[in-house]
Amino acid sequence: MIFRNGCQNILTALPPFGVDCIVKYPVTLDPDNFEHIVMLDLQEIVKIEVNDRSVTFHTREEVYYPLVWTISTLEPHLQHHGFHRLDRNNLVNMNKVTHFDEERALVFFDREITKKSKFATISNREKMKVKKEMSRRTEQSPNEF
Repeated sequence: MIFRNGCQNILTALPPFGVDCIVKYPVTLDPDNFEHIVMLDLQEIVKIEVNDRSVTFHTREEVYYPLVWTISTLEPHLQHHGFHRLDRNNLVNMNKVTHFDEERALVFFDREITKKSKFATISNREKMKVKKEMSRRTEQSPNEF
């Protein structure tokens, strides 16, 4: 995302030199990224250091580790937002699921399914959990889906 003043979202790119932006970067206090995510203001960083091929951000008080974007590190941080790991490749926002195809082990996100509809696969182990969740949601709001 590019803002009018030339700033970009930090997950995409850093702002151009000389552009005054508030830029924040997702970090944790834990090198394995399982602790709470903090959006660190780049203006607070006093140095960035590399040790054993790992980057650390140093402020005056703390040492932070950049969030490593793997599905395994994202999963615990996003569970309370409705995301569930349906198989090894998909972390799905269950609040956005509109259809469950049990036979093909797929979930869909569109009200009407077309050839262009996005979907996610479900492992056999997770299939029963999805079926229960979709049944529960249908019972609570039968006209919603």
